[in-house]
Amino acid sequence: MPEPRSNKAKRWKEFADAVQAHIEEYAVGQYLDTENGLIEGWDAHTLMNQIEKYTWRHGSSMRGLKEQKADMLKIAYYASMIWTMLEQGTPTTPKESGDET
Repeated sequence: MPEPRSNKAKRWKEFADAVQAHIEEYAVGQYLDTENGLIEGWDAHTLMNQIEKYTWRHGSSMRGLKEQKADMLKIAYYASMIWTMLEQGTPTTPKESGDET
Protein backbone atom coordinates (compact mmCIF):
# COMPACT_ATOMS: atom_id res chain seq x y z
CA MET A 1 0.00 0.00 0.00
CA PRO A 2 1.43 3.41 -0.91
CA GLU A 3 2.22 5.94 1.77
CA PRO A 4 -0.78 8.15 2.60
CA ARG A 5 -0.86 11.57 1.00
CA SER A 6 -3.73 13.23 2.83
CA ASN A 7 -3.70 14.24 6.49
CA LYS A 8 -6.78 12.06 7.11
CA ALA A 9 -5.07 9.02 5.64
CA LYS A 10 -1.90 9.78 7.64
CA ARG A 11 -3.92 9.91 10.88
CA TRP A 12 -5.66 6.67 9.91
CA LYS A 13 -2.29 4.99 9.25
CA GLU A 14 -1.01 6.09 12.67
CA PHE A 15 -4.17 4.70 14.26
CA ALA A 16 -3.99 1.47 12.21
CA ASP A 17 -0.36 1.04 13.31
CA ALA A 18 -1.44 1.52 16.94
CA VAL A 19 -4.23 -1.05 16.49
CA GLN A 20 -1.74 -3.52 15.02
CA ALA A 21 0.64 -2.99 17.93
CA HIS A 22 -2.26 -3.49 20.37
CA ILE A 23 -3.17 -6.77 18.68
CA GLU A 24 0.41 -8.06 18.61
CA GLU A 25 1.40 -6.90 22.10
CA TYR A 26 -1.86 -7.35 24.03
CA ALA A 27 -4.65 -9.22 22.27
CA VAL A 28 -2.58 -12.18 21.09
CA GLY A 29 -1.18 -12.74 24.57
CA GLN A 30 -4.57 -12.25 26.22
CA TYR A 31 -6.82 -14.13 23.79
CA LEU A 32 -4.42 -16.38 21.83
CA ASP A 33 -3.86 -16.29 18.07
CA THR A 34 -5.57 -19.45 16.91
CA GLU A 35 -8.83 -20.40 15.25
CA ASN A 36 -9.93 -21.65 18.69
CA GLY A 37 -8.79 -18.56 20.60
CA LEU A 38 -10.97 -17.15 23.34
CA ILE A 39 -12.83 -14.58 21.22
CA GLU A 40 -12.79 -16.25 17.80
CA GLY A 41 -16.03 -17.99 18.72
CA TRP A 42 -17.83 -14.73 19.49
CA ASP A 43 -20.61 -13.77 17.13
CA ALA A 44 -21.17 -10.25 15.81
CA HIS A 45 -23.74 -9.51 18.51
CA THR A 46 -21.23 -10.28 21.27
CA LEU A 47 -18.58 -8.19 19.51
CA MET A 48 -21.03 -5.29 19.17
CA ASN A 49 -21.76 -5.56 22.90
CA GLN A 50 -18.03 -5.22 23.56
CA ILE A 51 -17.84 -2.18 21.28
CA GLU A 52 -20.79 -0.65 23.13
CA LYS A 53 -19.18 -1.36 26.51
CA TYR A 54 -15.97 0.43 25.56
CA THR A 55 -17.89 3.26 23.90
CA TRP A 56 -19.89 3.93 27.06
CA ARG A 57 -16.73 3.98 29.16
CA HIS A 58 -15.27 6.80 27.07
CA GLY A 59 -15.01 10.05 28.98
CA SER A 60 -15.46 8.43 32.37
CA SER A 61 -13.62 10.38 35.03
CA MET A 62 -12.17 7.08 36.23
CA ARG A 63 -10.50 6.41 32.86
CA GLY A 64 -7.19 8.13 32.25
CA LEU A 65 -5.88 9.08 28.82
CA LYS A 66 -3.89 5.86 28.44
CA GLU A 67 -6.93 3.70 29.26
CA GLN A 68 -9.20 5.72 26.96
CA LYS A 69 -6.76 5.30 24.07
CA ALA A 70 -6.56 1.54 24.77
CA ASP A 71 -10.36 1.36 24.71
CA MET A 72 -10.40 2.96 21.23
CA LEU A 73 -7.93 0.31 20.04
CA LYS A 74 -10.17 -2.43 21.43
CA ILE A 75 -13.20 -0.95 19.65
CA ALA A 76 -11.27 -0.97 16.37
CA TYR A 77 -10.11 -4.55 16.93
CA TYR A 78 -13.64 -5.81 17.59
CA ALA A 79 -14.96 -3.84 14.60
CA SER A 80 -12.30 -5.47 12.42
CA MET A 81 -13.54 -8.88 13.49
CA ILE A 82 -17.08 -7.99 12.39
CA TRP A 83 -15.70 -6.55 9.14
CA THR A 84 -13.95 -9.88 8.50
CA MET A 85 -17.22 -11.74 9.08
CA LEU A 86 -18.91 -9.50 6.51
CA GLU A 87 -16.03 -10.04 4.04
CA GLN A 88 -16.37 -13.81 4.47
CA GLY A 89 -20.15 -13.71 4.08
CA THR A 90 -20.72 -14.86 7.65
CA PRO A 91 -24.17 -13.86 8.95
CA THR A 92 -23.80 -11.02 11.43
CA THR A 93 -27.43 -10.49 12.45
CA PRO A 94 -30.15 -12.90 13.62
CA LYS A 95 -32.15 -12.05 10.48
CA GLU A 96 -29.24 -13.02 8.21
CA SER A 97 -28.72 -16.33 10.04
CA GLY A 98 -32.42 -17.19 10.09
CA ASP A 99 -32.37 -17.12 13.88
CA GLU A 100 -34.88 -14.31 14.52
CA THR A 101 -36.78 -14.70 17.74
